[in-house]
Amino acid sequence: MQTGNPSPRHVGVKIPTGQIYDKSDQPALTITGLVELKFYAVQYVDKRGSKRSMLAMKSADGEVYEAPNGSAWLNDAKPLSDQLKKNLENVLASAPRAGSKVADLVPTEDVVDVLATEISSDEGADATPTPAG
Repeated sequence: MQTGNPSPRHVGVKIPTGQIYDKSDQPALTITGLVELKFYAVQYVDKRGSKRSMLAMKSADGEVYEAPNGSAWLNDAKPLSDQLKKNLENVLASAPRAGSKVADLVPTEDVVDVLATEISSDEGADATPTPAG
């Protein structure tokens, strides 16, 4: 009598992808993080005198990284879906840039008068506070 897997090939344990990735309550294709990297295609001569190519990335804080499979990665690159491209462009348009001054990023005026003691005669949801005095 044969027990277990009749195939000589080992199957192993399969982990559902839901256990591998963090869950999110955000809508699909929502961008939840962004780091600006500059990419460089680099050709150099190694210690043995052979020409090599690599893909290097530099972050805004000056850290430089090498993609271990950079040339293969570039060959496999493909365009983003239209929706994800639109979402990324919106995030990039509103994201503060490295080196921005805090004064450029923080609003200097309140949307409402926080010192108001009365509400105008419009008692609705869009009522505007009236300054005291």
